[in-house]
Parts: sequence; structure tokens; C-alpha cells
Amino acid sequence: TEGEFEGITYSPRVWSGTIWYNVVEATSSPSKSLTKLPSKSPSVSSHTSKPTSHPTPSNPTPIPTSSPTRLPTPHPTPKPTPNPTPKPISTPTTSPHQCGNALCELSENAANCPIDCSSKEIETTYEFNLGSSGNMFVVKARRNIVVSSFAINSKSRGVGAVKIYTRAGSYTNHEQSRDGWELVYENDSVIHNRRGVVTELGFLDREIHIAKDRSQSFFVTSTNGLVYKGGEKEFSVYQSDEGMEIMEGIGTEGEFEGMTYSPRVWSGIIRYEMQ
Repeated sequence: TEGEFEGITYSPRVWSGTIWYNVVEATSSPSKSLTKLPSKSPSVSSHTSKPTSHPTPSNPTPIPTSSPTRLPTPHPTPKPTPNPTPKPISTPTTSPHQCGNALCELSENAANCPIDCSSKEIETTYEFNLGSSGNMFVVKARRNIVVSSFAINSKSRGVGAVKIYTRAGSYTNHEQSRDGWELVYENDSVIHNRRGVVTELGFLDREIHIAKDRSQSFFVTSTNGLVYKGGEKEFSVYQSDEGMEIMEGIGTEGEFEGMTYSPRVWSGIIRYEMQ
């Protein structure tokens, strides 16, 4: 509307505001004369002066009790037990279990945290200044591990044959003998990349299980040759991670024969998982 009972009107429109109201008890029958306006002096209490005897008791409590019950328990324990269990687990971890932080912690393994403990890899180096037909070196497990594949640093490009042998413990006094060595990889058609570039070999013919604190020797040889760098001390740790240590080893000129060179750092990658 534009005026008070006069002027222009507009339709439809929605009034914007708030209405406050009270709900009162209805009488037994409708009133013949409707009250036009609310009472100017509303009653203090909303209940009738003659309450029904049922369901309301004859003397209803006008307000809630001022002292509500503090229970359920009649005698709550004032403090925690003085003798809690000292050790929930026999070997608690020093830090919370954090699967997914890229670190395979002591409480984790490939079964309960594959994202951290499976598909692990450790690289020595792809730098080189020396080369020969192969390398022997030792790996020491820091956890129970399973070695599954290798990558190498080849001396020349093209198709060639690669073999990998392994034996428990050190290769010392076994450099010129096949006795005790197991052939775990043999491929006559490996495509070798140029020097300094990863040459993938794929999976071993069988996985190599190495128990914690145990050592395992590997002998990697290629008809295309391998490149590597000189070391500082044979059997000293060159590279390590939470799963293993890779020691400096030797270079070889033949397959269990010929000249050997020490110390040498094998150039490549070992892939494994922790159990």
C-alpha cells in the first residue's frame, strides 16, 4: 500500500516481519463470543486454576527440583585406578604408527603397511670411472627383507647376456669357484642402455630372503660389461637405508676366473620389500 487505507496498492507482496503469540488451553466448547485482542494482562501461570486430577498429580511441583540427582553411579570413582596395566603391548613402539610416511617403521611390514614397506629400492650410484665384466658385493639386512629385482649400469649399449649369482654370507675365498653359488637370474637378451643410464633386468628367477642381521653376497656379470667407481675399503658400508646395507666389493674380469679388483662400488639398484 502507498497510504493508510488510500492510495495505490501492489499485489502480490510478502509481508516481512515477526509475529509473537501464546498458546492457551481450549475450553470444553467453543466460545460464542471470540476475544478480538489478546489479554492486556496475561496470567502469570499457563495452567488452569482447577487442574485435572489425572494425569497431573493433585499437587504438581510448580518448578523443577532445585537439587537434581547426581547419579547414575551411587559412588563414582574419585580418580583412575592406582595400578593401571603397565604394558598394553609387549613391545610398544617409540612413536605412533604412521603408515604412509614413506618410512617402514619397526612396527610395519609389507603386510600391514605395503605403501611404506613394499616396492622399496636402494641405489648405490650411477657415477663411474672404472669398468669390467662384473661385480661381487655383500648386502647386510637390517630387517627381514625379500630381494626381488636388480638394475645395472652397463659398459656398452646393445643386447647382451646378464647373470646374477648369490650365496649366503661373504664371497671371500669363493671368487674363483662356483661352489656354493646359486644362479638366480639369467637372461641372454637384455637390452643394455648407455653408461650412466639405468638398465632394467626385471624380476629374479626367485626371490632372495635375507633375515635380519644376516649377510648375502651377489655376483652380477654381463657380456656387455659393467661400469662402476673405485671404493675406499672393501666390505665397508657404501649405501644403506632402513632395510639393508650395501658394502663395497670387487670388480671381476671373468665368471669365477680371471683378475679381480678391490675395492669397487657396484653401480645399480636393488628392489625389495620388508617383512
